[in-house]
Amino acid sequence: MRSRVRPRLPGARGPRRRSMADGRARRSPCHDRGNSQLITNGSRIPEYCDCAGKSVDCAPRDREDDVMSVHPASQLPWQTYRDVRLRALGTNPEAFGSSFEREVAFPDERWVERASNPGTLLWVADDEPDASSGVAPRGDGLAGLFPASGYLDDVESARTLTDDPERLAFVVQVWVEPGRRGTGVVDDLVEALVLRARELGYRVLALHVFRANERAAAAYVRHGFTQVNPPSPACPADEDEYVLTL
Repeated sequence: MRSRVRPRLPGARGPRRRSMADGRARRSPCHDRGNSQLITNGSRIPEYCDCAGKSVDCAPRDREDDVMSVHPASQLPWQTYRDVRLRALGTNPEAFGSSFEREVAFPDERWVERASNPGTLLWVADDEPDASSGVAPRGDGLAGLFPASGYLDDVESARTLTDDPERLAFVVQVWVEPGRRGTGVVDDLVEALVLRARELGYRVLALHVFRANERAAAAYVRHGFTQVNPPSPACPADEDEYVLTL
């Protein structure tokens, strides 16, 4: 068994983790064969599954016995978010607009603020301890939503995607622990992001993916995203743009 060191919490008892799902998530049968490398900072997800979404067997199916393990970061100790974010930056630095060296120096207050973002979600295995145990549970997946007003330099450029940019959010920082890749964690994250976006009042989700990254595009298309052609002015020249109307 792999040894893991979890950050100890200060004395206060935290809230118990609650699932965002109603006892059911969905997973594709080909995930057992795939190699996922799932990261976006509005841009990149190098791998998803072997069939790249082209197999009819890759359509999501119900998992009757599994419970989605995705939780708002704000419902977990802030140390859980800090840990998974730093592991993401250290494991796949090429996919983020920030760096491990920059963020590891953040003070605790900065991490508390970041973890309170209502659009940040974490995937935590069901066998991880509750916060009340005094141990911060380990997160093995990360995903986020960022409002268009904060993501874009010019929010008016989003009007080609929606008439109401204030209700548009971008999918960012999707990442899965290497040991969990190929197990359907990304399905849990994307489905939870869609649910969370509705709860937060968003009506359109958008994301950018490198044009050569066909497997990334296939992953999102499977969850209902469609390519924007031509893309909005906000889309980088070497990337494609995808949207999902909620």
